[in-house]
Amino acid sequence: MTNELPAENFTERVQRAERFFIYFANGDRAYQNHKENMAYAGTALLITAFGSALLSENWPPVWTQYPVLQFSLPVVSLVVVWTFFLSYVRFQLTNRRWIAIRLAATEHVLASWASQRPPAEALEPVRLTEQGTADSLLRSVFWPSMSMPIKLAVVPETFPKAFADALADKAKRGSLAVIHERILFLFTWFMFVALLMKTVVVLNAIVCSGLTPG
Repeated sequence: MTNELPAENFTERVQRAERFFIYFANGDRAYQNHKENMAYAGTALLITAFGSALLSENWPPVWTQYPVLQFSLPVVSLVVVWTFFLSYVRFQLTNRRWIAIRLAATEHVLASWASQRPPAEALEPVRLTEQGTADSLLRSVFWPSMSMPIKLAVVPETFPKAFADALADKAKRGSLAVIHERILFLFTWFMFVALLMKTVVVLNAIVCSGLTPG
């Protein structure tokens, strides 16, 4: 008498994969909502901070009597703060869009399996590979592109082949969530440029006149 377990038939493998995809999708939806809320919170904070500075008579500040530092310190601090906000919002929205793409891939697999029996190779495990270049990642920092490179840092490496193929296709096609992402990016750029222009104009007048505000 042996202790070997009976071989799992193909139907059981499909059902197990379907249960995994449903569980996977439920977790992704919760994560997507979390990332969206975090992005909105960061954008609201940026609007409050930059909007207050735009309307304030006390911005830009003068922290030193040296003309070069009078001009450079507020400008550099503004750029640093804006870069931090942009990086934070980009991180939240990029992960949110990745989840939208993963959900689209999951729904594609489940819908195709509901309409027809999947082939045996659809369940074979495959290892994903990263797609995209540093150049495309650099461009996306300043303006989100429709397609997204596959990054193993946010996607498990091993998945059934059907899902890996669907994920690669959806990542190449992109998600309409990029439209919402671009609107937020455009608004943050507008706030930054407006405040930067005010900062440069006011500081230039202060430095040229040799006066301090007050």
